[in-house]
Amino acid sequence: MWLTPVTRVLVVVTLSPVRGPGPRATRLEAIGETWGRRVDVAVLSMEGQEDQEATAEACRRTNVTLWRLPKVSQFEALVVAMEKAFFAYYDWLFWANDHTFLVPERLNAYLAGLERTRPTYVGSRLYGPCCGLFNSGAAGFALNRRAVETVLLEAKQKSSSSLLTKNTTKENNSPCDPTSRRSHVATCLKQRKNVDPVDSTDDDGAERFHVYGPVRLATGAVDDWYLRKKERANSGKKAIITKHNYSLAVSRDLISFHYV
Repeated sequence: MWLTPVTRVLVVVTLSPVRGPGPRATRLEAIGETWGRRVDVAVLSMEGQEDQEATAEACRRTNVTLWRLPKVSQFEALVVAMEKAFFAYYDWLFWANDHTFLVPERLNAYLAGLERTRPTYVGSRLYGPCCGLFNSGAAGFALNRRAVETVLLEAKQKSSSSLLTKNTTKENNSPCDPTSRRSHVATCLKQRKNVDPVDSTDDDGAERFHVYGPVRLATGAVDDWYLRKKERANSGKKAIITKHNYSLAVSRDLISFHYV
């Protein structure tokens, strides 16, 4: 059964550079046969990535849309996905990879209650040297239509080449230039519209979007680097997440997890 169309969500699945566990085609078919049946999904495959034919066959078998792109940066690929979602009139774009497990009904319900009139960027909020506050790509993150529009307008103005060409001869320091190695959706939204990632925790402070899989969540087998990034994202407040009580930090309304 499809989601009730409270809000239209497009999930874009990228191919993780980590091939395992198991064949990539198995993971993509699992997506297409489980949660991918309950939300619109497009798999994004770039030239030069491994398992091209297996990816295409998995998408064909499960009737999942496949987008083929030339070899571009992750940000440039994201901008292309944004453009496709925007002109197909989706309300939200959710960006994930083939190791991300998603509960579409909970994503839909959660996004339906968020801000629509201004740019909104939500996921597993961390803090890193790349861009300050940002959302983990492993857990997946969502951008509403206003956020997508903001990035697209800035990218169009700053781009030094077509989004679908390999011409990256001109380097630009703009965080919104799709041809720049320095570009990132978090810094683009922050510098242009002063938009930071939304705090996506529930009323108890537990996380809805997760960088780890169920076993590691249940046993607290989380990495120190993650705890540091999470604590900094919470403005230095001591998070309820520790290696000894991490299961308490998993929301009953869990939306996603990443199993590698």
